[in-house]
Amino acid sequence: MNYEIVGIIATIVVLLSFTMTKCERIRIVNMVGAAIYCLYGHLIKSPSTIILNGALIAIHTFFLVKKVRKPHEKPQDF
Repeated sequence: MNYEIVGIIATIVVLLSFTMTKCERIRIVNMVGAAIYCLYGHLIKSPSTIILNGALIAIHTFFLVKKVRKPHEKPQDF
């Protein structure tokens, strides 16, 4: 199987996330892309790809959970 296709799909999903305007939607779609990248990293046996994208999933999850717990909190600027 050509594993590069999985990487290309992950790239498309991550790029798609940057076309969105709502922060929550960006995080969710980016998490999906990162999960696909984790799969890709596993397929090509790349620990750095797995670690980076696993960390991104954890960061996005943290902020999404925080948003759910405090829905009326004003988003912070970067």
